[in-house]
Amino acid sequence: MVRQRLGAAVSGITFARATLTAPALSLTHFRVAQEKTIGPLGKIVASLENEPAKLSSFRADFEAMASEAYADNAMRFPFLMTRATKL
Repeated sequence: MVRQRLGAAVSGITFARATLTAPALSLTHFRVAQEKTIGPLGKIVASLENEPAKLSSFRADFEAMASEAYADNAMRFPFLMTRATKL
């Protein structure tokens, strides 16, 4: 898909897989940090302030989703690095 999108605009395209690792004391610690630093997430939390049951459910869902990337006090996010030379 990447090769198709870049087409003849690049040469020497290469790919490498890696993992971004970010420390997190717990899933709750990670969630709180994300709520404070990611604008759209903060807006969702703010919009649910007057609905504690919905906010609690949202936070539980967020932590459940994040748990797939959490192990040994760190979040691990796999990614695909794409490099190419623009023609």
